[in-house]
Formats: sequence, structure tokens, C-alpha cells
Amino acid sequence: MTKGRLLELLLIFVGGGGGALLRVLMEAPAWGPWMPANFLACLLMGFSSALVQQGFFAPRAASLWKALVHTGFLGGLSTFSVLSIAACVEADGNLLYAHWRLLELLAGFCIAAVFGFGLGRFFVRIFPGAGAR
Repeated sequence: MTKGRLLELLLIFVGGGGGALLRVLMEAPAWGPWMPANFLACLLMGFSSALVQQGFFAPRAASLWKALVHTGFLGGLSTFSVLSIAACVEADGNLLYAHWRLLELLAGFCIAAVFGFGLGRFFVRIFPGAGAR
């Protein structure tokens, strides 16, 4: 295993721990931590993806950024398994309602990601970043 790969794994480990910790701290009584955490993760993933795609970072920095933020932090912040179980529990045996609720939530998450991507593109236009130099 190369030093570069070890660094990426360390960044994923640190980012994932930070994201999971933030998810737990975001406890919202009506929804638990998963609802606001998933929306925030989708918004930030869209924003961060736009930064990477638009060349805000130099190539090596982009690779490390994706390991730390995309795979690590945002992977730890978001959770689909809890979302799925919560929709089923909330539906109380009505699978049609559970499926509808999941589709509703996923549509909201997609909208958050697209909005975040748009914000990221706007941000890069104002602040071109290291990759644009």
C-alpha cells in the first residue's frame, strides 16, 4: 500500500468519524438525527461536487478533498439505512405509505443536492480557487 493510499484512508477515517458525530449531535426531536443530517449531507455534497468539477482545487488537493469530505465526512453524516427503517416504522405496516414516504424524502434530498451544486457553481465564479490559476 502506498503512502498516498494510506493518507486517503486516514482522511476517510477522520472525516467519517466527524460526520457521524455531527449526525448524532443534530438530534431533532420530531425526526431524529437522520432527517436534517441527510438533507445537509446532500446539500454539501452538491456544493462540494461543484467545487471539484469546476476545478476549484488543484488535482491532488481535489483527490484528498474527496476522500476527506465526500467519502469520509459526508458519508458519515448521511445514512440511508436508518432512513429506510424509520420510513417503515413510521408507516406502521403500510408498505405503500412507506414507499411513498421514501420517494418523497429522496426527492427532497435530490433537490437539496441540485441546489447545493448550483450554490457551488456560483461560489466558484466568485472565488475561482487554486485549480483555476
